[in-house]
Amino acid sequence: MHGLGMSSRAFRALMPRLASDFRLLAPDLPGCGDSERPSAALSVDDLVGVLVGWLDALGVERADFVGHSPTATPRSAPSARPTGQHPARST
Repeated sequence: MHGLGMSSRAFRALMPRLASDFRLLAPDLPGCGDSERPSAALSVDDLVGVLVGWLDALGVERADFVGHSPTATPRSAPSARPTGQHPARST
């Protein structure tokens, strides 16, 4: 998961190093990178819903999340919430 004002491109250098051991997926959160800008600001819970919908669309039942944001706190980071709201979806 990329931080605010960033995109999945933040992981371009890292992904090839992990690709032989893991299936890697790197979304662009709404309004970032190649994604469409949302019509209204999204809350952290909204972002979790977007991520769960994205995982559903890809047929991913469980996932580990890696996040990067220079300003995130564990309480507000989108990558910290799927485990609490969707415990069966995150390891």
